[in-house]
Amino acid sequence: LVKPRRPVLDYLSEFSGVTPSMLENVATRIEDIQIKLLSLIEENDIIVGHSLENDLKALRLVHNRIVDTSVVFRGSNGRKYSLRHLS
Repeated sequence: LVKPRRPVLDYLSEFSGVTPSMLENVATRIEDIQIKLLSLIEENDIIVGHSLENDLKALRLVHNRIVDTSVVFRGSNGRKYSLRHLS
C-alpha cells in the first residue's frame, strides 16, 4: 500500500477493498515506489501487464517497451477482455 499525499475523502472500500485502518501505519510514498521501479527497470526491458496505461500514469512513468494484454487481446467487438477472462 502507498500513503496518499492528501486525505482520502471516500475510500470506496466496497470497490477498492481499502479501509482507513489499512493505511494507518503505511509510510511508503509514491516517490519510494518510483525510485524502486526505476532501479529495477532498464531501458531495454519489456514490461508486460494488463491495462498498464493507468498504472504508468499514476506512477508518472514512461517506458517505450510495453506489452499490454488489454490491447493485444481484444474481443471481436473491439472491447478489451478483463484480466479474469484472460486468466
